[in-house]
Formats: sequence, structure tokens, C-alpha cells
Amino acid sequence: MANASGGLIVYGVTEEGSAATGREDVALTEGLETQVRAAAASAVMPPLLGLEVEQVGTEPPRAIVVQVPPSEDAPPLDHPWRPVWRARAQRR
Repeated sequence: MANASGGLIVYGVTEEGSAATGREDVALTEGLETQVRAAAASAVMPPLLGLEVEQVGTEPPRAIVVQVPPSEDAPPLDHPWRPVWRARAQRR
């Protein structure tokens, strides 16, 4: 996902095990972007601020790319005892 050097999180990639197997359409809505930013700011310790959230593509299959900036506080944790490894966008 991301570490002290930052990184990219891509939503819209199907996987089997830990290997990418294809694409799945994910549209970036204002509500979804708000959810991603809110989760990064409040559900991760230390909070992940300064994310860049972008839609890739204009026709299906689209994807969402979240760029996590570098941080000296890594790895980010979703609970004080467990590193964050995987997140999935909620589709509505």
C-alpha cells in the first residue's frame, strides 16, 4: 500500500490471491472522495493528510488512484496494534 516513501493505492483492479487479474469499473464521485479522505484522516494513525485522489479514464473500466505522500511516521496503522494492508472502496 504505502510506507515512509509514500505510494499509490489503485482501486478498480481485480485480484486473485495477491496477483492483479483484471479491471473493474470504479467511478470517483464526490461522496467517495470524501470517504477516502475522511478514512485517511480519522481511521489511520498517524492521520494521512495531503492525499491526491484522481479518476483514471473517462470510459469504463475506470480506476481511482490515491497518491499517499511520503511520511516520516510509517507504517500507518488502522489500529494501534495492526498495520494497514488493504482497503476497498465502497461502491454505491
